[in-house]
Amino acid sequence: MLRNHSLSYNQIGAEGGVALAKALETNQTLQKLGLSNNNIDTEGGVALAKALETNQTLTTLVLQSNQIGAEGGVALGKALETNQTLQVLRLSYNQIGAEGGVALANALETNQTLQTLILNSNTIGAEGGVALAKSLETNQTLQELDINYNSIPANIASDIRAKVGRNLANPQPKPQPRKNNRKELEQHYRAAVQNGDLQEWGRSKVMVIGQGEAGKTSSVQSLLGMPPAPTESTVGMDLKVTRASDWQERPAEESDFDFV
Repeated sequence: MLRNHSLSYNQIGAEGGVALAKALETNQTLQKLGLSNNNIDTEGGVALAKALETNQTLTTLVLQSNQIGAEGGVALGKALETNQTLQVLRLSYNQIGAEGGVALANALETNQTLQTLILNSNTIGAEGGVALAKSLETNQTLQELDINYNSIPANIASDIRAKVGRNLANPQPKPQPRKNNRKELEQHYRAAVQNGDLQEWGRSKVMVIGQGEAGKTSSVQSLLGMPPAPTESTVGMDLKVTRASDWQERPAEESDFDFV
């Protein structure tokens, strides 16, 4: 199971960055990814940022020296507003400028998981520095922030470092993801059906794949609300197709499935 992977110094370019981003949207195991010096450019940077909006396992992303530019910085800022798993983001030498710096600062006002942000040599300037200082008035979780070589005035840089030092001296407990039990989820669903603008959900095909005697039939029976029953290992299984709006079984002729 791959958990840490480095592709640094491989010149994968924007196309490679986009391909990796697509994989990250569904990957559930990778925790650390190194992509330094790959000429990912803005296109790849934006794609990776979009992947972070849904990825729930990556904790470290190294993107230094990839020229993602202001647009890439803005996209990463947007991603960090909702991402709840990334703890380390390294963005040195990416030319994100003041616009990218401000976007990242805005994200820090609500983000509670990022602990390390490396931004040296990005021409963030005074505007980006002021925004970062402001965000750290409320952010209590960032413990390392590198802002060297960004043309940030000394008094603003000093303010930023002091606020990061405060966080380091008073570390906050890591937020625990909220867990919903089945009964609570069912209550939310039924409330949505009763109060929402009702529309039939439609139909979708489900394929259950696994080794012999892995529990495929029992899983399907559970999803259909049927009690588990011991069965011989089977080549296939019968399915019932129900309407999502009322959970009533559809007649076979209404279904997209082929029953054999």
